[in-house]
Amino acid sequence: ASVLTATRTEGAAIVGTLTRVEVQPQPPSTLDQLKSLYRRPTSISFPENNPYTPGKAALGKQLFFDTRLSGANLLSCASCHNPAYSWSDGQPKGVGHGMNVLDRRSPTILNSAFGRVFMWDGRFASLEEQALGPIQAAVEMNLSLDDLVRRIGGVEKYVSALAEIFPGEKITAQNIAKAIATYERTVISGRTR
Repeated sequence: ASVLTATRTEGAAIVGTLTRVEVQPQPPSTLDQLKSLYRRPTSISFPENNPYTPGKAALGKQLFFDTRLSGANLLSCASCHNPAYSWSDGQPKGVGHGMNVLDRRSPTILNSAFGRVFMWDGRFASLEEQALGPIQAAVEMNLSLDDLVRRIGGVEKYVSALAEIFPGEKITAQNIAKAIATYERTVISGRTR
C-alpha cells in the first residue's frame, strides 16, 4: 500500500512525500489492547531545559491571560484558547489582530503537554517555540519579540517573578515562552471512566 506521509526536517514538516509501505495483516485486537495504544501518559514530562516549578506555571498562567502580549493590547493567548470553549475559541476560523479572520480555526491546547509537533503545519517542535509564534505573527497578536521584552520588562510583578524564576538572567522572549509553555503543559483534560 502507498501512504502519503509528512516528514520533519529542522523543525518544519514536509507534506506530500509519497512512501511505499508494506502493511502486514494484523490479528484482530481486543478493545483493551486498542485502548492501551491510546492511553494518556500518567505524568506530564517537562523538558530538561524547562523543568516545572509552581512559580513558573503561575507566571505562565498570568502571561497566558494578559492582553499586553499583543500589539494592540487587546488579545491574549486565551482569546483564541479560551477555557470556556475547551481551550479553543468556538469559531470556524480564528480572529487575530485588527479583527482579521485567520485561515484556520484555533486548536485546543488541552493535552498539548503530550504533543510532539505544534501548529497546524507542524512547524514548531516544542511548546516553547509555539508560544512565541502567534505573539509575533502580524495577523495574530502582532507584537515583535523586542517589544514583548520591553513591555513585560515594564511590569513590576513580571520583572520580580522572572528574576525569581530565572535568577541572574535578563528578561528574554525565550524565558517568557518557557513560562507560558510550562503553564500550557498543565492544561490537561479530566479523566473519563
